Amino acid sequence: MKAKKMFKFLYQCCAPKSSKLAETTSDDMIKYPFAAEWIISEYGLMAIQSLMSNNNGRLKSKEFTAIFSSGAKYYLTIYPNGNTEGNRGKTWILLNFELGNEKNVEAEWTFSINTANWSCKINYTFNGEDKEYGTTFCSVDELFDPNKKFIVDGNLTVKVEGILTIGKTESHLGTVENFCGLWNKGYEDFTVVVDKRKIKVHKIILAYHSRVFDAMFQSGMKESIENEVEIIDFSFDIVEKAVKLCYDFKLLSDLSNDESFLLLKFADKYNMAIIQDIIESSLCAKISVLNVCELANASIETNSLKLQNQCMNFLVNCLSAKQVVSNMELLDRDFQKNVFSKFCSLVSP
Repeated sequence: MKAKKMFKFLYQCCAPKSSKLAETTSDDMIKYPFAAEWIISEYGLMAIQSLMSNNNGRLKSKEFTAIFSSGAKYYLTIYPNGNTEGNRGKTWILLNFELGNEKNVEAEWTFSINTANWSCKINYTFNGEDKEYGTTFCSVDELFDPNKKFIVDGNLTVKVEGILTIGKTESHLGTVENFCGLWNKGYEDFTVVVDKRKIKVHKIILAYHSRVFDAMFQSGMKESIENEVEIIDFSFDIVEKAVKLCYDFKLLSDLSNDESFLLLKFADKYNMAIIQDIIESSLCAKISVLNVCELANASIETNSLKLQNQCMNFLVNCLSAKQVVSNMELLDRDFQKNVFSKFCSLVSP
């Protein structure tokens, strides 16, 4: 595209050092709750233990989706007589994790067997090298000892509850150069007017970020000829922030949710894919049980698909973990139906 070629030339002539558009900090992490219950028959345990007493015989639970957006899944395995030669005589329970598109996942979870009054909290980072991690909870003899109450009414019931933590997804739109140094330095060739106040900008930078402005500048429209456009449906503050983001000003950490929502509307209207992407990524990193419904509703209003998917995934995981979510009654009805539909498909046999 002509705008991109000119943008590159402008950078080579005038711009300072490059930087990533998206602002990232050590706190930019997304947390997903998860929970599952696995009921294992005594018959199955005895069969595996007796038939494979000298091998790594195991039973495997069904698979559960942990993070819908990346395809990450988990399941449980139990080794009645140990998972290695050195662990013979001990029963092991492990969490198995398939990363999908994730590079690594920090997991904190608790195994519990309530009938035996046993639980164990574990922290581990899955990075693709090791797909399973767990602990022993009893000896083989204790497993089948009715007095130990691991097996009650012919079943061993294991529960797992925990939190998965992943790093904020990086933009797939790549990086652009840092043009903060060009702000108010002269050579501006276009004016944006809002509430009778003027913002001086470079056409080439607006064209690079916005297909709408790019088309405007190439069309011979009045705005292109007069080198001025008036925006009447957004405040001066929001328009100025949107333009500064095009120049790679580091504003994300100072934005309120309401400001972010308005910037998403602006980016959606003017087809500013990179700006929309970095704001969505910033909001995704803030998702919690307190604000997920608010963010989901905003994502629908602003056509923010990345934010929608993250909110959907977070809510499904909250339902799986039986975690209370604030303001569910305010959640968009169609979105709410989709959440419950995905949750039902997750728990159905």
